[in-house]
Amino acid sequence: MLASVVTETAGGCASTLIAAIQSGSKERIGSALNRIAVLPTHHTSDSTELEFRDLLSDLVEALGAQETRRRTLALKMLAHVASARC
Repeated sequence: MLASVVTETAGGCASTLIAAIQSGSKERIGSALNRIAVLPTHHTSDSTELEFRDLLSDLVEALGAQETRRRTLALKMLAHVASARC
């Protein structure tokens, strides 16, 4: 039996988080945030992926901000990371 290895990317995590936010499900949002939290533990030598992981981490922090303009910008940037799919 072969075990499949799934390598999580920043783009994939961002896409999952956007879908969770749009669904309004706290459970899905929590699950997406948990995936992002363990993302840095997945090793990669891709410098673009590493930059997107850092950006994703900052965006998650910005989404928790009380300022609406900051959250709106974070959502737009999150969509950009999701579309990149490193």
